[in-house]
Amino acid sequence: MPSTKPQDFYLLLEVFRGGLACGLISKEKAVAWADNIIKNESEPDYFFIELSLCPDTNAVAEVLDKYISGSKSPIPLRVIFGLTYQKLMVEVIDLDTAITFTERTPFHDILTSFEYGSIYEFEEYEMCYPTESGELKKAVFKFLSFYKDFNLTNYDQWIEINRQVEELLKVEQEKLDAINEEWRRIWKKNEAKRKLKRYIPIGILILVWLFIILLNFKMMRSEPTVSKLFDDHEYVYFLDFFVLYSTIRLAYKAWAIRRRMRQAKYR
Repeated sequence: MPSTKPQDFYLLLEVFRGGLACGLISKEKAVAWADNIIKNESEPDYFFIELSLCPDTNAVAEVLDKYISGSKSPIPLRVIFGLTYQKLMVEVIDLDTAITFTERTPFHDILTSFEYGSIYEFEEYEMCYPTESGELKKAVFKFLSFYKDFNLTNYDQWIEINRQVEELLKVEQEKLDAINEEWRRIWKKNEAKRKLKRYIPIGILILVWLFIILLNFKMMRSEPTVSKLFDDHEYVYFLDFFVLYSTIRLAYKAWAIRRRMRQAKYR
C-alpha cells in the first residue's frame, strides 16, 4: 500500500494554513494530525515528520507553505467558516471573534457574490448595531450555518458537501435577487409618482397660460362674449406675464434640483 503524501491532502493543508493565520486552528491541532499519520505509516513521508517536530506556529506555517500551491478553491474557506460555526455554537469563541475569523479570510475572487456580500454586511451591522444585538447574531449564525457539515475529519466528503453548500447558496442568491428586483420595482414606481407630483404644478401653469393666450386671441378679435368678461386688456396681459414667469421659475427650480442630485450621485 503506497504511503500517504502531503499532496493527498492539499485542501486540508490550506485549511490548516488559513486557520493558523486567523487564529482558528492551533499549532497543536496540525501537529496531532501529522502524528496520527506517522503512527499509522510504516514509512511516513518526511513532510509529516517535519510538521510533527515544529516547535511553534511560525514553524508549522513555514512547513505548510512549502506544500500549498494555492488551489483557488472555495472549499478551504468554507471549511474555516464551518469550523467557526461549530466553535461559536459551543461558545468556545464569541460573536466578535467569529466575525473576525470570517473577515480575515482571503475571500476575494474565490467565493460567490452572495458570500462576499454577506461578509461585507457584517461590517455594516457592526456599525449600525451593537455586537450583542440580536440582528447581528442572527445574520452571522445564518451565514455560518450553511457550512456546518464541514469538519477536519470528513476530508473525503468535502467535495460533496461543497456541492450541497453551493446549491443552498444558489437558492439564497435567487431569494436575494427577487427581493432586490421587488425593491427596484417599488423604487421606480415611487420615483414615477415623485416626478409626476413635481411636474403637475408646471403642467397646470402651462395650461393656464395657454388658456389666457386663447383669451387674448379672442379679445383681439373683439368677440363680444369675451369682451364682456374682460374689459381691461391690461389685466389679462398681467396674468400672461405672471403665469409665464411662474412657469419658467418652476422649470428652473426643477432643473436645478435634478442637477444637484446628479452631482451628488457621482461624488
